[in-house]
Amino acid sequence: MKQYFDVLGLPTDANQQQIKKQYRKLAMRLHPDKNPSPEAKVLFIKLTEAYDFLSKQSQHQPGLITDRKKEKSREERIKEAQIRFYNQQQKERLENEKYFQSLFVGSKWRILKLITFPGLILATLLIMDVYLPSRYEKTSIRYFEKEAVTISSNNYRLTGTFHTKDGKKLHLETMDFSLVNNFHAIQIEESFIFHLPKQIIANQGYFYSKHALNLNFYWGMFPLIVILLLPLFVRFFKRKTAFYTMIYHIALILSPSFLVYFLISDDHWAHLLTLGFL
Repeated sequence: MKQYFDVLGLPTDANQQQIKKQYRKLAMRLHPDKNPSPEAKVLFIKLTEAYDFLSKQSQHQPGLITDRKKEKSREERIKEAQIRFYNQQQKERLENEKYFQSLFVGSKWRILKLITFPGLILATLLIMDVYLPSRYEKTSIRYFEKEAVTISSNNYRLTGTFHTKDGKKLHLETMDFSLVNNFHAIQIEESFIFHLPKQIIANQGYFYSKHALNLNFYWGMFPLIVILLLPLFVRFFKRKTAFYTMIYHIALILSPSFLVYFLISDDHWAHLLTLGFL
């Protein structure tokens, strides 16, 4: 009997009230819901065994229970503690299963199914836009804004935003003042279908200079394609994992938002309907 008192951390003359109080204190710390470590599981089983034995032992006269009965009771208590632990694990598994099943029904799932096909079409056309021949639009610069981008504590570079006569904003990776000082007329190289600006081409007299652009849809096309294809991934690669759940909610929020924003920006919806001819 002394070993059971040692498990609870009590002297052998502790009464039933002290045993019950100490058990509740230790069980709160070692229960699998509070402490999922394997060591806590073992200690919790021993703790439950000790409490069950001492609680029942207090109802009997010392010496009336044989060693065989004591051993049998000990095995039963271990089995009961294991069954309780197993039932708790089963309950958690059922709750997880219920949660994952809820992802595939209701309005959220309908939104993902609805956005899958338009996202796939738009992503396919964007990929085609990379390899189709470019368009060249002649325009001129109305004014520009320059910005300093810090690279390190002692180093920086200038970037610029050009505003054309037809209302377009073009962000240059590196500022080139010759475009403003000497040559206001420029050509914009654009993609075939969605007319996404790729670069600026300026006639410098004896040669043509090319100036890279950034902070536009063509510059960020790869992330945009990935976001548009997320609903397709979510629909056909169902997994009961935390990573899948994260991708599920990203697709639910970002994919419809980026799809709508892209179509309404710079009349991309009109370019889509006419396949780039307007």
